[in-house]
Amino acid sequence: MATPRQIYPRYCGDVISRKEHILQPWAPRVEARALFKAMLQTGENPDSIRELIAVPPEIAETLRAFARAHSEEAIRIELGLDFRRRVGEEFERLILGYGG
Repeated sequence: MATPRQIYPRYCGDVISRKEHILQPWAPRVEARALFKAMLQTGENPDSIRELIAVPPEIAETLRAFARAHSEEAIRIELGLDFRRRVGEEFERLILGYGG
């Protein structure tokens, strides 16, 4: 059986380029829905998808430290972290709506 990592690009990868993607207000919902569909198709549990979405705290802190040292990258880093947070929120809404 395919894993969400294998199926996910079929649902979301062709929507728009990654750079443009995170700037769109609807993009977190699109990505969360793609991951939710992949989860249903593969039988993965929600926790494994949450791990795909989340940025571990130690990684987020390392990225923020880098951003403090390289202010020219700070906006991109914060946008990326915020995007992952919003995808997680949308994914949780889908899980709750699905009953679980």
